[in-house]
Amino acid sequence: MAHEIQWYIPSRIIRMDIEGDILLDELIDLNQDLKVLLDEGHAPVHLIVDDTKVGKMPFQLHKIQTLLDFMHHPSLGWVIGVGEVNPLVNYVIPMITKIVGINFIRRKTIDETLAFLQSQDFSIKDNQSTE
Repeated sequence: MAHEIQWYIPSRIIRMDIEGDILLDELIDLNQDLKVLLDEGHAPVHLIVDDTKVGKMPFQLHKIQTLLDFMHHPSLGWVIGVGEVNPLVNYVIPMITKIVGINFIRRKTIDETLAFLQSQDFSIKDNQSTE
């Protein structure tokens, strides 16, 4: 699995791109990278995830939930998946986020994602992105 994590809007929105097959051991680094940015950010820090290129992923929900403890970070706001994903990802991710109790939604495009975030968090403004 390859992943890239960076600020989309500094201190407010993280952008994470993931591709390939996901192995449980790889989630440890991904989790740590996210926690560093969540610690640096100004709450709520929202997470945009492009997981459209994810292949296989483990189905061990409890293990995934344990490894991805960033989901319990007090600064975490909305987690938004962008784009259409394979059926397994579409099933597993919402299930994990529901169990953990975080706000998760999926949108088709980055523009729809930003519009949604602006409707939920009035401190997010147009044209703040670093892209």
